[in-house]
Amino acid sequence: MTYTEFQYRLLNSRCTNCDLYKTRRNIVGSRGNPSAPVMLIGEAPGAEEDATGKPFVGTSGQVLDEMLYFIGIDPAKDILVTNIIHCRPPEDRKPKTKEVSACESWLLKEIRIMKPKFIVGLGGTACEWLAKRKVPMNGFAGKLFGMSEFPHFDWPWVEKIGFMYHPAALLYDETLKPTALEHWKKFKLEVARCLNR
Repeated sequence: MTYTEFQYRLLNSRCTNCDLYKTRRNIVGSRGNPSAPVMLIGEAPGAEEDATGKPFVGTSGQVLDEMLYFIGIDPAKDILVTNIIHCRPPEDRKPKTKEVSACESWLLKEIRIMKPKFIVGLGGTACEWLAKRKVPMNGFAGKLFGMSEFPHFDWPWVEKIGFMYHPAALLYDETLKPTALEHWKKFKLEVARCLNR
């Protein structure tokens, strides 16, 4: 299956694996370049994403793009951005465990088709899914890990996994922004290596 075929199946699936189908407007796919070696995984669509069917197009998406452009990364060419779940939770609440589990097969397929070299979890939900345990973001944001830390995944093509604050967190607490910029500068080296720059 090609990535284009995967996206078509996802967006046209009319998925009913969890109750979020009852309140969603659109299933939200990815944005960016599926041939890029870097995948960013966020939490869930918000209101604007639900309306457009595209991830990270609201204010948090603008913050993410600002950070990426700041370190010389083109979000349209150098990365692909997706989410743990593809339907908006009501009132933008944190996804429930059963909702993450219901959507997991889509994300696993997406990763296997894209085969990224570097995966970055954005925020607690994505990082906890990757780590399969609770992750305090203040202690883990900005850190890089080798795949030996993630034996629960059979992804031989993945070389590094990084944890990062979700862009929305920077909207709620602007004091995190300088720290997040330093983290992105650190990750820039790994992204550049994956892009052979």
